[in-house]
Amino acid sequence: MNRTWTLTDLELFAVWERATTTWLPWPLVCTTRARTRSELDYEMRQAVNHVAATYPEFMGEVLETLRSPEISIAVNGYDGRDEDKVETLVRVLAVRRADTGYIVTQKPGETYWHSGGYTIVECDAVRLADKVVAALPEVSAGREADYLLPVEDRAEELDYSFASSVVRDSFSDPVQRRSEKFLAAPIEYRGTVDVRQGRSRFGPRGVTRHQLQWRDIEDDGRYVITEESPPVAVAADSKRFVQMINSRVAEVVRVIKDERA
Repeated sequence: MNRTWTLTDLELFAVWERATTTWLPWPLVCTTRARTRSELDYEMRQAVNHVAATYPEFMGEVLETLRSPEISIAVNGYDGRDEDKVETLVRVLAVRRADTGYIVTQKPGETYWHSGGYTIVECDAVRLADKVVAALPEVSAGREADYLLPVEDRAEELDYSFASSVVRDSFSDPVQRRSEKFLAAPIEYRGTVDVRQGRSRFGPRGVTRHQLQWRDIEDDGRYVITEESPPVAVAADSKRFVQMINSRVAEVVRVIKDERA
């Protein structure tokens, strides 16, 4: 049976700050309610002592994996019509080391910058993608074929123009018109999934990162946007979304193995 820990916002922040002297890792947030520094210091000491007494194992193996994961998956989701709508926020941090994974889910607080606490669940390392997708609103796949989207970097526009000319004949509508239609469509829910190597032997610049974005289009369905150049919006149900995340995780695993060879 997988273990579960429930911490208040201050408890996780206090334990993390004591271990790392830094803010909580993205996308987790915490805004304290103490009025003075001395009051905050006292409350944080109390919080650390409570976690240590209640969940001694969390202070060891769990915290160490959160601090130094081999791979992390950060999910930040919000209402496409009102990103400050706190009850719709999804903030999940999934980490793994060796065969064990942990899923940290933040509960909504009173504002965008507050937390209602955190639930940490142990799972098999290979199940991280399944768990983070399950945390999202359940939405069926979009009904349209893939959309080829414009690149953000103008230096890559030539490549995009070439790709557009190749793909243009495959669709009844021009690629640009379809792209504009997709980007202008009302979004019910959206967000990002960041898959990241924990650390690299080559330093911060050597860390492998991947990002997927998703959009739940009103009266249509879910599309996942790849990090390719040019990006492609792919209709995806939960199973497809999990597969797309796992393919990025597999790439990070390959990099880690190469660095250890």
